[in-house]
This record gives sequence, C-alpha cells and structure tokens, in this order.
Amino acid sequence: MGLTPLSQILSRYPEFARRLGSAVERDRELLRHPKVQEWMARLSLEEAEVLAASTEWWTWLEEEDACAACPGLERCPHRLKGYRAIPTREEGRFFFRYEPCAEWHKATDAKRRRRLFRLIGVPEEFRDVRFSDAEEDDGNREALRAVRKFVEDFPRTRGLYLYGTFGVGKSFLAACAANELVERGHSVYFVYVPSLVLELRASLDGGEFLPKLAELVQADLLILDDIGAENATAWVRDEILMPLLQGRTQAGRPILFTSNLSLQDLLENYLLGASDIEAGKVYRLVERIRSYADVYHVKGRNRRMRK
Repeated sequence: MGLTPLSQILSRYPEFARRLGSAVERDRELLRHPKVQEWMARLSLEEAEVLAASTEWWTWLEEEDACAACPGLERCPHRLKGYRAIPTREEGRFFFRYEPCAEWHKATDAKRRRRLFRLIGVPEEFRDVRFSDAEEDDGNREALRAVRKFVEDFPRTRGLYLYGTFGVGKSFLAACAANELVERGHSVYFVYVPSLVLELRASLDGGEFLPKLAELVQADLLILDDIGAENATAWVRDEILMPLLQGRTQAGRPILFTSNLSLQDLLENYLLGASDIEAGKVYRLVERIRSYADVYHVKGRNRRMRK
C-alpha cells in the first residue's frame, strides 16, 4: 500500500495546512529580505543554509532594527545585551558570531577611564577635555608646549609646576595631560589639594590614611591642583606633602603641580607663623619641588569668565 498523497492529508487537517502555508510564505519572505540577500551574496550562502537557521535570522533582523534606533546599553533588547550578531561563514560552516557593539565599547571605555582617572575635589568635566580644546595664545603658549612635551616624554620626565592667577587655565592644561595619558593606559590621580587634606584627615580614624597615601604615591601621574590653597599646617607638610614628594621622586613618578602662587610666594605662604625649626622644613619642602619640577608661568585672561 502506497503513501497517502500530501494533498489528501492536508485536506483532512486544514489547520495544519494553514500553518504549513504560513511557514512556507515566511521562508519566502526571509529569503526576499534585502539584508538577508546582501549577506547571502557576501557569504555565498545557499537558500537551504539560510532556511536551516531561519529562527536565528529572524531574531537577527529584529535585533538589527533595534540597533538602528539604539536605546542605549541599559535598555538594549538583545539576548546578549551590548553584543551584535554578525553572519559568518568559516570552513564551510555558517553561524552567527557575537561581537561587542559600539555602545558596549563606549561603556567599557568609560569604566576603564574611571578606574584609571581618579578625582578628588576636581570637576567631573575635566574627564572630557583634550589638548584640541585648549586656546593657545601668548600668555599660555610656553606652558602649553611644556605640558605637551611632558606627555610625549612620559614617564621619563621631570615634574611640572604651573602657576598663575585664577582662571588662566592651569588646571585645564593639567586635565588635558591627564586625559591623554589615560588614553595611553596610565593611571592618574587628579586632586584638589585642600580637598585631599580633608579626605586624608578624615581617613585617620578608620586606619585608611596610609593606604590612601600609598595610592597617591603609586599612581603613574599625580596632579596636585592648587597647592598652597590648603591650610599649611605642619601635619600637612610633614605627613602628606613631604611623603608624597619623597615617595614619588624615589619611584621616578612625576607630579604636575598647579598653583596661584609662584614658588617664592608658596615659600612665603608656608613660612607664615613658622618657628625657626619649622622654617627649615618649609625650605626643604619648597626646594624639593624646585629641584623636581620645571616651573612655568601661565598668563592671560580669566578663561572662566564669559566672553
């Protein structure tokens, strides 16, 4: 007895026939899709190869539509959030390869930058500035070139001491250097000195003072922003500034200083109220900075004021 013709079977089961017809039409729709045809031509795929993975192809098309109107990594609807499927054929076998998308790389890079670039008391927007954003003029040209050279020679370089009046762009230039070095994979600690003093003082009770100080010594670059603006006590000088200078010079790790004060003014500021014994320690501190860092006067208009 022969097999029952398919037409008779379908006539007995109309719902099955309807579903079968829908499946056939959906397969035709898949094969006609421009994106599928593009990849079929690119990978020399046979129709049978595409239809064998039809479910994966339809998922891929849905995800491609979602990528075209990307809602961001947090709301990514893909099965593998932040990954994009790429039709692939290797050694005669077809499959979908998953690769991180641009948003995933952006988020990962942001995490990496936050891990490498740590701030204390410094505006978050400093994470985004670059040398291309700097306005060069007669007032800052020499300092700008020095900071660029500092980055080019890093880490085999002397420290820098940038000083000038409020708002001329000293911290901005330091941030440009920091971001360039972070891009190269270096770790940077950028600290506003008065805020650093408060944080380290608060860490004394919890036994975190020495570990925090060690982090500052070990970073590839330490930026001490607005040195001289802190309350210049003997404790700050002997327990924070001198250990940082001593530890980093011994390790060959540079410091980039910014200040509103010249080194002479910084010396006089630290000498205020100091005894004869204390004065000797102050001289040693400032002399250590002088011998360790090249000094540049940043001049010009107040760049923080609106034009």
